[in-house]
Amino acid sequence: MKYSLQWINEHLAGELPEISAVLREVTLRAFEVEEVVQKDADTILDIKVLPDRAHDALSHRGMAREIGALFGISRKEKSEIVITTNPSTPRVRVTIENSSLCPRYIATRVDNVTVGSTRVTVARKLESVGARSINNIVDITNVVLFDMGQPLHAFDADKVVGGITVRLAKQGEVMTTLDNKALTLHGTELVIADDEGVLALAGIKGGKKAEVTSSTKNIILESANFDPTLTRKTSQKHNIKTDASKRYENGITSDFAKEGSMQALAQIAVDGGAGAQIGESTDVHTEMEQPATVTITAEDVNHLLGLSLSADELTKVLTRAGHQFERTGEECVVKIPRERLDLRIKEDMIEEIGRHVGYENIEAKLPELKRKGIPHKRLFYSNKVRRFLIERGFSEVFTYSFASEKGDGIEVLMPVGDDRPYLRAQIARPSGLRGALELNKYNAPIIGVSRVDIFEFGNVFKESGEEFHLVVATANGGAKRYKELVGLIEEICQLFNVKEVPTGDGDMAEPHAICEMNFDILIKDLPERTTYEPLVVEEKAVRYQTLSVFPFIVRDIAIFVPQEVGEKYIETLLRREAGELLTRFSQFDKFQKPNENRISYGYRMVFQSHERTLTDETVNDIMTRITAQCNTETNWQVR
Repeated sequence: MKYSLQWINEHLAGELPEISAVLREVTLRAFEVEEVVQKDADTILDIKVLPDRAHDALSHRGMAREIGALFGISRKEKSEIVITTNPSTPRVRVTIENSSLCPRYIATRVDNVTVGSTRVTVARKLESVGARSINNIVDITNVVLFDMGQPLHAFDADKVVGGITVRLAKQGEVMTTLDNKALTLHGTELVIADDEGVLALAGIKGGKKAEVTSSTKNIILESANFDPTLTRKTSQKHNIKTDASKRYENGITSDFAKEGSMQALAQIAVDGGAGAQIGESTDVHTEMEQPATVTITAEDVNHLLGLSLSADELTKVLTRAGHQFERTGEECVVKIPRERLDLRIKEDMIEEIGRHVGYENIEAKLPELKRKGIPHKRLFYSNKVRRFLIERGFSEVFTYSFASEKGDGIEVLMPVGDDRPYLRAQIARPSGLRGALELNKYNAPIIGVSRVDIFEFGNVFKESGEEFHLVVATANGGAKRYKELVGLIEEICQLFNVKEVPTGDGDMAEPHAICEMNFDILIKDLPERTTYEPLVVEEKAVRYQTLSVFPFIVRDIAIFVPQEVGEKYIETLLRREAGELLTRFSQFDKFQKPNENRISYGYRMVFQSHERTLTDETVNDIMTRITAQCNTETNWQVR
């Protein structure tokens, strides 16, 4: 958020030091200052406020409290706001259908307002933080939002039919937002409605139906508190992000609703036209929030932060941080400011104290570990299975937890992409392990393997809950290979001394053999491990090579040669004639008939380029050259 330093100073009883000191202290002890811009006589700070402090620091008053505390400068005392009401101005009827979604709603009617341009000083204040001036009524609501963090909204009262109801939308209801965006509602959104239909998306965006314009004479001022979770979901669903939704979705105190309303009404009495008549407010709310307190001692702080504060030093830190507290002996009972929703337990206050002491002043110490960590059961047994399968030639793969097939999986509310909108209910699915089998089978020649054996551990997500599965699979499978995989699972069970082999999902259909099982069921009766097994490290030289992004071409060649010709000589000749495009070379056959003085050799040659896609014509020319060279050798014959 952008903050005006002049605006911040309006809330402080003393002068701040030079800007460099402010930037240093704010960055070290509170928030990240991302940009500083000089604008006329003002300094604009772009400060990154994380969600844990959005409820109080996304406002000039909240930021003034924070910066003032860093320098021991108190805030200005607020004068009591007195509003003169007109009994002839009708009260607004307000109904809240679900108080958990709207804990408080205040509506106040103001008649005989004059909607026009705003004062230059107000317009400049808004423009300094990146907002634009609209009219005097809307600008007043925006000034309150940026000043204290309470969103407000004004409706044209003459366009509101009957009373105001805070309710869930009806499926299929439509509304047009102030920026002319047409919305069709799903029935899960919280809306502000009159007796005819929707006026606004609660806490997010007002509607065109009751927009305040230059012809507006009477308004209804809304000041409310809405459920953070539902506000965020609705904002995401309709892709509408506003200054109001940003504050509501992170939570703000319901106490702000009344204060924000009073502050705006007082300003409307000044800037809303000489004839403005303010009615009695309708304040509908549940049980009001109770002030929170936290009891803390210097010993608590020292134990968690590794400091050595005395009780007197602790009280000095609390005083400098601007917290009200009562000290009894060693204990300090801190009264939490109503806007600080992040301070609720002892550990919260200790973190707050650590910030004001300065993390750079806390010596880094390793914690005292009194016992050795114990193995995680699932990780311990899954690692044993990994070693078991790898020793038998299997390779571990990792596929996406998100799936393109629905199956019996769960649909994701906000998918990472349209191509994978579901959570997988099975690892062995076409876009998962089956796809990996096909890909590895296709790439087997370039990888240099004769068969593809893979396995995967991973979570699957079913209506009944989350499960941890193991799947073993092989390409070129069928019934025989599937039986071998089942035998492999039986060996794993024997490894753990499990008598009953868990049943799971299997597939023996050509061209693959796949066996999937719930691994947690396999190990559920196995004992927890208290010690680690010795770590076996095999030292060997490993060379990594980048794979080409271009497709490869495979060619086989079979040659009859005299039996006295060595295999090394044949390989050297073939490699030389194949040239630099030969990526992989292997022998797949060797055959000699009885009483025959010739031997037949079969070789597989894989060609690939790192610069271009090879054509059949290019590779055919290479094979023609190889064949011609072989046939020049004495008694050699390419079959």
